[in-house]
Amino acid sequence: MAGFRSIHILLILSLWIAADGISFLAAQETSPPASDPPPTATTVDPTSDPVVTEEKVDVQPGISDEQIEARLTEILQATQWFENLNIDVQKGVVFLQGFCDTAGHRDQAVRIASRVEDTVVVVNQLQLIEPALFDWTPAYKEMRLMLIEVIRSVPVFILALIMTFLLYFFCNALQYFARLTIGRQIDNELLRDIFLRSVWFLSLMFGIYVILRVTGMTGVATTVIGTTGAIGIVLGIAFRDIGENFLSSILISVQRPFQIGDAIEVSGIKGIVQGVTLRGTQLMTFEGFQTQIPNSVVYKNILTNLSGSGRQRIDVLLGVGYNDSLTKAQDIIMATLTEHEAILNEPEPMVLIENLATSTVNIRIYAWVDTIKFSLLKVKSALIRQMKAKLQEAGVEFPDEAREIIFPKGIPISYATPETTSTSPRPSQALPDASSQDDIHSGHAIDLSSEEDAIKQEASNRQIKTNENLMSSKDPPKQSP
Repeated sequence: MAGFRSIHILLILSLWIAADGISFLAAQETSPPASDPPPTATTVDPTSDPVVTEEKVDVQPGISDEQIEARLTEILQATQWFENLNIDVQKGVVFLQGFCDTAGHRDQAVRIASRVEDTVVVVNQLQLIEPALFDWTPAYKEMRLMLIEVIRSVPVFILALIMTFLLYFFCNALQYFARLTIGRQIDNELLRDIFLRSVWFLSLMFGIYVILRVTGMTGVATTVIGTTGAIGIVLGIAFRDIGENFLSSILISVQRPFQIGDAIEVSGIKGIVQGVTLRGTQLMTFEGFQTQIPNSVVYKNILTNLSGSGRQRIDVLLGVGYNDSLTKAQDIIMATLTEHEAILNEPEPMVLIENLATSTVNIRIYAWVDTIKFSLLKVKSALIRQMKAKLQEAGVEFPDEAREIIFPKGIPISYATPETTSTSPRPSQALPDASSQDDIHSGHAIDLSSEEDAIKQEASNRQIKTNENLMSSKDPPKQSP
């Protein structure tokens, strides 16, 4: 029985030794070997129960308590964190007494004391210094730091000031160079001013970005550029219509689809161009109204320049009877067109048979008029009078359209007696002689001058300011062939 117990005890001891050896080997593999590590000290808080270290304490320490005390006093006083510092070492137990400025420095003192060789226990009796009620030290320290930052920023400020002056002269020089090169090719004063201001502004933004980068404010430079882009997007969305009109005004002033004084038609509105501003195109209508059309509407919609070539074609429709000679009627109309001073020979006028109507044969007349000298409306009116008179002299009829008249109650018929018959001759109802009418054959006595002259004069009297006008004055009148 005793042998069995001995074997049982040896087996348990062997297992314990094996387990201890395995744990030791695992600890050696996970952590690198340290040569002669200093003994670990235990920190004791005076407000709580003392903590006894689990490490083995040497019975014969190698360093005396006086040496530990002198070494710790030398180290902690060098930090200048403590007041009334008193270090007492008894049998390897370190007592820290005095006052400390912060809790972090107090913990740091405990860690330093625990690392001193042959220190067994550290009893922390340090107390925090209570700040005074009217302590100006934090404010003084903050002001001192601010003053130091200001002094350190003086060279950067001087450099930024010098670069700002250089940037100002650089922007002006670049603007002057742009005026001498590209600015000379822009005839309009307002458009040239917009271009030069854009060059100056872009160079200024680039210079500010470079200055901020050189002075070390890269974050501010990125913020400025990003803010500028964001503001541009917001303004572009908020003032989309204004921006669209502005870009359209620039495109109109560059492409020049019309000049000041031209008669144009846009969106059903006809008038004489007075000028183009950054907001819209101003017209003087033929009725005498002053109208402003947004530039985006002028640029995107169909625009007709009525004064573009100085020539316009009139279109007249006449109906003659079926019994009349169409060749004779065409010859009379062509002779009338050829003799008229306002009708151009090139392109040649045309007199064409268009269709057979109910009671007439319709003839279409095409003729070109010099609208710089003559009024299109007046010439058309004069031609209709002349052609009618000459066709009537030649016996050509202008029959009325066939109409059907219905009498629901019939037509009463009465017979006249001899006594009621009048013997007095009835007045003649013959047509008046065409020769007795106004002089409409030659057209020379009729005023055919263009009515645009009066409208242009009125438009010039109400001219917009020159510095707001993107269009130059109209070129000299075009010479008709």
